[in-house]
Amino acid sequence: LNDIENGVLRANRPGPGPLSSPPFATNDPRAPVALSQCDPRIHFALNCGARGCPPIRFYAPDALDAQLDKATKAFCASVQVDV
Repeated sequence: LNDIENGVLRANRPGPGPLSSPPFATNDPRAPVALSQCDPRIHFALNCGARGCPPIRFYAPDALDAQLDKATKAFCASVQVDV
């Protein structure tokens, strides 16, 4: 799952840990399927099962842009920030 999340969907970026590296090496045959750049809205669509994750939804290729906008707005509306 890490390879799909960080390798493909997050444009082959390292995970959040200080010692992490990109999942795919330059010569890895999976590298060509990685997105060229990460769409930050993906963070509001991925669900790892933690309590604070966004709800699980289905996304359609022809409506993805609108659905990611909706997921982003819904997640931001549900978050309470204590200052």
